[in-house]
Amino acid sequence: MLALGIVVGDLVFLILAVYGLAALAKMFEPLFLIARYGGGIYLIWQGLRMWRQATPARMAKPDCTAHISCLISGLLVTLSNPKAIVFYLSFIPAFFQFEALETVDMLAIVATVTSIVMTVLLSYSMVACQARRLFQGETGFSRLRKGSGTVMISAGVALMLRK
Repeated sequence: MLALGIVVGDLVFLILAVYGLAALAKMFEPLFLIARYGGGIYLIWQGLRMWRQATPARMAKPDCTAHISCLISGLLVTLSNPKAIVFYLSFIPAFFQFEALETVDMLAIVATVTSIVMTVLLSYSMVACQARRLFQGETGFSRLRKGSGTVMISAGVALMLRK
């Protein structure tokens, strides 16, 4: 249910990005360049924060017993996360022409995003359940932070260098 809430939040951002950018695309072409560089800088900043983050004494185990509570938690986490909208603002213009986007295309995009995000989140969940023991200690958590930070920084640099 948590994953479903995250997917719903992502779909909200996807729809806002597609229809909002479609309207803005006609008026502000430089906005896309700003969004791409802004998104890249934000990813690099988040990656650097991950590198510098302190190791917690112990990682808390999430409690998600009520299904509706999990759904709402996932939705609120996604809607309060600016990285999601930055992702869609930088991703959508790279693959779609807004002038040619029709309802059928939008439904295909929604179905694709839903299936990909849900599959990825459920896979993460299964792997995380198995890997949780590896990241309990200070050394394991430090490796996790630095690995994640490196991926974020790399994604930000790649986004900014893409033509």
